[in-house]
Amino acid sequence: MDSETQTIVELARGGDRNAFGSLVRKFSRLVYAAAYAQVADRDEAEDIAQESFVKAWRSIATLDDSRAFAGWLVRIASNLATDRGRKRSMAQPGEDWEEKIADHGAGPVGGLLEAETAVLVQEAVAGLPEKHRMVVVMRFMEGMNYAQIEEALGITGGALRGLLSRALAGLRKSLGHISAAGKDRLQ
Repeated sequence: MDSETQTIVELARGGDRNAFGSLVRKFSRLVYAAAYAQVADRDEAEDIAQESFVKAWRSIATLDDSRAFAGWLVRIASNLATDRGRKRSMAQPGEDWEEKIADHGAGPVGGLLEAETAVLVQEAVAGLPEKHRMVVVMRFMEGMNYAQIEEALGITGGALRGLLSRALAGLRKSLGHISAAGKDRLQ
């Protein structure tokens, strides 16, 4: 974590609401991605993200190390998602995939094939270990760049590349029965 962010965390720990607001803006995508990786529902992930920040604000004074803020925040979101009992299983088709497919403008047959492929991809992502699922969501659904993900998760570039590589290998293995054209999209 950079020194500026660490200073903002310290100010927030001291009760500065404006500083905490800065942290909300900086880490909202990360918290949303962490929640979405577990629940696969936009609205529920947004609710969990908001609840995570409320909980974080209430307990930020108990945070021992300001450098651990991002990981602490992700754990809060993850725990809240787990506590909700995962109302929706990631193995079931979600509205988010249907919306993305509808945007392609394919005809009825093409749209149906893409919808089926999207369901298979979503099931494959759901089958990934949590850390792999989280980096896939952050990178490919949230569009976060490597530096943002590294900082958010507190990992090195090499560790991130390793996680993404293993995640994509797992997806390729799970989706091996999809045509070669479909596999090329995962590279």
